Amino acid sequence: MIPGEVCLTLDWRNVPAESPADIVAQIGALFEPGSSATVEVTPQKFSAYTGLERILPSVFPPFLLAENHPFLSVAHTTLVEVLGPG
Repeated sequence: MIPGEVCLTLDWRNVPAESPADIVAQIGALFEPGSSATVEVTPQKFSAYTGLERILPSVFPPFLLAENHPFLSVAHTTLVEVLGPG
């Protein structure tokens, strides 16, 4: 038996210079020309603790912190305290 349809979900971690459209194009390029394959960013329902619900694209923009950002120093110190040095 050959299935008529296959659905695949990818958890893609993109870098700041990479847009969702770039990712869709990269994955779409993997399929043979003329195939019926489609690549899309599907919507997902998000719920807040207040009960507010919204259906939004499953896109979470990346961010970049400077090496000397205070958050990184605090995170490093905390991880060393909890897990021990490297």
